[in-house]
Amino acid sequence: MKRMTGIVAGVAALVLLASLGIAAHSQIAFKTIAALTDEPLPKFEPHDHIDITGILRAIPDRGPEGTADMVYAAHPAARYQRSVVEGYGNCSNLVKGLSWGLLRDGHDFEVVYVFPLGTFLQGRGHTILRANLELPEGPRVGLVDVAAAAIPRQAGRALDVRDFEGAVPAVHLDPLRPESEDWSFFYTPEFLGDSVIGRTSSVETARWYRVLDALYVDVGLPEKLDKIIYLGIGAILGEIAPIHVADLSVLRSRHPYQFAMMKSALWGMRIAPLVLLGCGLAWLVDGLRRRSGKVECRSLAGVES
Repeated sequence: MKRMTGIVAGVAALVLLASLGIAAHSQIAFKTIAALTDEPLPKFEPHDHIDITGILRAIPDRGPEGTADMVYAAHPAARYQRSVVEGYGNCSNLVKGLSWGLLRDGHDFEVVYVFPLGTFLQGRGHTILRANLELPEGPRVGLVDVAAAAIPRQAGRALDVRDFEGAVPAVHLDPLRPESEDWSFFYTPEFLGDSVIGRTSSVETARWYRVLDALYVDVGLPEKLDKIIYLGIGAILGEIAPIHVADLSVLRSRHPYQFAMMKSALWGMRIAPLVLLGCGLAWLVDGLRRRSGKVECRSLAGVES
C-alpha cells in the first residue's frame, strides 16, 4: 500500500511539473485557451451611456514608446493607474485598465477581442471596447478603439460587433482626439478577414476583479511574474473572465496541438495537487495506524507481564 501510494504521488508530481512547464513556456496561449468558451453571452443591455470623448481625451498620448512600455501590473487598480492615468501600455492594457474605472463608476460594457486565427495564441490581435457611447449623433451601442482614441465607422455610422459577422466592412477611424500612432492596420480587410471576435461582459470582468482583489498580496515580486502567477491561479480555479466566441471549433481546428497541450496542462494543474494531497493524507493515516498498533502491542505486553 505504501509503495503504491508513493508511485501515485511520484506520477502526480511529474504531471504537475510538466503542466507548469508547458504553461510557463507558452503563457499567453495557456491563459487565452483557458478563458475561451463558446457559451453565448446574454443580450447586451446597458443602463446608461458613457462620455467616451471626455475619458479618452484625459488619457495621455505617449506615442509608440508609451505603447511599447507594457503594463504588467496584476491588480486592476494599479493597471488603471499605469495605463489610463499615466498613458502607458498597448491596446489590451488600456482597455483592461479602463474597464476597472468603468466598473468603479457603475458602467456596463463588453471587452471585445479581435483574434487573428493564425497568430492570436502568440498575443497578436487587437482589444477594443463595446458600450453605450455618448457620440455626436447621440448615445448608441457601438465600439470604441481606446488605443486609437477613435470610433470605428463605416459610411459615417458607428460600428457594432454585429457588423463584423458577415462581409468585412470598410472601416475608417473617426478620432476623438489627436493620436500619434496609426492603428488602421487592425481594420484592413486582410486583418479582419481572417479574424474571430471574442467578447467578455462587464459582469464577468467585475467577478474576476473581485476574486483577484481578494487573492492579491503584494510581496514585491517583479510585475510580470506577479501577473503570470495570479492569472495562472485564476485559470486553475476557473475564475478568470471568460472570452466568448461564436465558433470555438474554428480556433481549435487551426491550433489543435496547442489546444490539446494547454487543456491537458490546465487539468494537470487542477488534478495533480488533489492527488498529492490524497497521497499525503494516506501517508498520515497509515503512520497514525502504525503508531496506534505499536502502542496497542506495548499495552498488551505490559498486561501479560
